[in-house]
Amino acid sequence: MACHLRMNRKLVFISLLIISPISVKELGARADEQLMIKECHNANVPTTCMQCLKSDPTSPQADPVGIARIIVKCLQTNLDVLSMNITSIASKEGEGGIKAALEECNKQFPETRKDLSEADNGLKEGKYDEAAHSIIEGIQNPVTCQTTLQKLQFQGSPEVYYYINLLKELADAAMRIIDRL
Repeated sequence: MACHLRMNRKLVFISLLIISPISVKELGARADEQLMIKECHNANVPTTCMQCLKSDPTSPQADPVGIARIIVKCLQTNLDVLSMNITSIASKEGEGGIKAALEECNKQFPETRKDLSEADNGLKEGKYDEAAHSIIEGIQNPVTCQTTLQKLQFQGSPEVYYYINLLKELADAAMRIIDRL
């Protein structure tokens, strides 16, 4: 009798899985989204963290290290956008302090790219302290750029400040995730 009851429970469970509108794959994706939410929850700006993760199709399959690597990738992408914006603005700017400051910002960004690449390599190799150090080093150039432009009262493009702030938010998110690895 007990064996027959267990068989009926198994049949009911299997039947529910078959007729359920939610597939096992969707359940896995929801569980993985929970990991993304958990990892981003500790960031100062979890919305920025989640937007970054949702922009990458591999994020639902990522573990915490993979999530940190995706955020580093977002840092790299947004640094490239910032650099293109600064190049465009500098080309339209007349000679003077602001143009020189914009050009100096762009001269520093290759070092930032190198630091972010080292952060990604550190994450791949399990060298989390090195990865964190590289992110800290990498974010310094955009922050210095922002400070310099603010001192010069640069108002030419709000996008420049937007992308620098976005980089700071993403760096914070990456650091908080790395701290928990």
